[in-house]
Amino acid sequence: MTPTVPVLEPSQADLDYDTTVLRTATSLELVVAGAYAEFGTKLTDPDLVATAARFGADHEANAEIFRLVTPFSKRFEEPNTWVQENLIDSSASLMTNDRAILGLMEDLENMLAATLLDGVATATSGELRSSFGSIAAASARRSALLGAGGAGTAPSGALFANTDLISNDAYLPADAPATEGAG
Repeated sequence: MTPTVPVLEPSQADLDYDTTVLRTATSLELVVAGAYAEFGTKLTDPDLVATAARFGADHEANAEIFRLVTPFSKRFEEPNTWVQENLIDSSASLMTNDRAILGLMEDLENMLAATLLDGVATATSGELRSSFGSIAAASARRSALLGAGGAGTAPSGALFANTDLISNDAYLPADAPATEGAG
């Protein structure tokens, strides 16, 4: 006889955490799309400019995916303020060449991959785990492509450690107002 695992109904706290991760993921995708829009046009290589525009569009599309599966009254429509202020704005003055810009983009992709992979572990449904995992994998691929100043890098060790995760201050709790920014 094949063993079975009983299906447990998720608690309200589990469902609320799903909403927190979805709201946060939406805001992260929007802030990363904004960074691609802001800095991608400053790249000197036309192929990299086109790549940055495509990646930015990918992040806009990902934000829409997360937005649509977030409960309507809890949807979040703004870029993540904490990430904007603490990661992007704080390094804006350093974005003076392609290598620096691509390094920031690589770091942002790593942040997304780590945060979404963390969401895989806590999601209450297979659909959410699948969404988080597949979008995290795309961020990991973009990170590898952007590595070494756009030359691309292959992983040489474990990636997406806790150091790549966003700060707890960047999360957007399910019970926060739908227009409140993180930070």
